[in-house]
Amino acid sequence: MVTVLRTRIVSVWEAVRPFVERERELRGEAGGGSYMSIFEELARLAAELPPEHVFDRMTQTRRRPTRSWLRG
Repeated sequence: MVTVLRTRIVSVWEAVRPFVERERELRGEAGGGSYMSIFEELARLAAELPPEHVFDRMTQTRRRPTRSWLRG
């Protein structure tokens, strides 16, 4: 999923980040609280994926052999 939605995940995190940080302040979680921390980590991991990774994974998927038993 992260491979396909990489740029979308990162852009959504960048859009909501200020709101999450403010919510953490209001909750008393300033300095890296737990509110939305899983999504923040997902965005961090997605941002670290090199753009070539997406192309490579898609190429690998397309090269998988078809299953002849599915053709009936």
